[in-house]
Amino acid sequence: MSSVPKNPFSMKLLCAIVLIAALLLTIGILMSQLTEIRLDSDDLSSWVGSYYFDEFWSAAANDMVHSLTQTIDIYESEDCYYADIEILGFQIWIRIRARVVGNQEEISLLFESYLHDNAWESGSKGDLLLRLERKGSEIFTHWGIMHPVLIENET
Repeated sequence: MSSVPKNPFSMKLLCAIVLIAALLLTIGILMSQLTEIRLDSDDLSSWVGSYYFDEFWSAAANDMVHSLTQTIDIYESEDCYYADIEILGFQIWIRIRARVVGNQEEISLLFESYLHDNAWESGSKGDLLLRLERKGSEIFTHWGIMHPVLIENET
C-alpha cells in the first residue's frame, strides 16, 4: 500500500509545503554565505594601510649605531587581503608577501611568497609571520617567525 495521499488537494498541499521548505532552506543558505563574505571584507578593510616599526641599537664592538625598519603595507586584491612586508637594515633586505586573515580586532600575516629583490629566505607558505591586535587606539604585535632585534621589543 502506498503512503501517498489519494486526495488531489492533499497532494497539492504536500507538494507546496515541500517546495516552500526547499525555497526557505536555499534562501537561508545563500543569505548566510553572503553575510559571511560581507563581514569578512568589512572586518579586514579596517586594517588597510601602512604600518612601521623601527629599531635602533649600538654595536659594542664598533660603536656603530644600527637600525632596522619594518614596513607593512596591507591592501585588498581580488577579494583577498595581502601585506607586502619590507625589512631594511644593515646587511638586511627582506621583501615578503603575506596573506592577511582575521577580523577587526586581530589579524594574522601568513607567509605567501618572496618578492622581487628579496635577499633572505627562511619562510614556508603558511608560516605565521606575526599577529597584530587592536585594543582601542593601540595596536599590539605578537611575533611569529618575524621578530624584533632587541629583546625588549618582543613584548
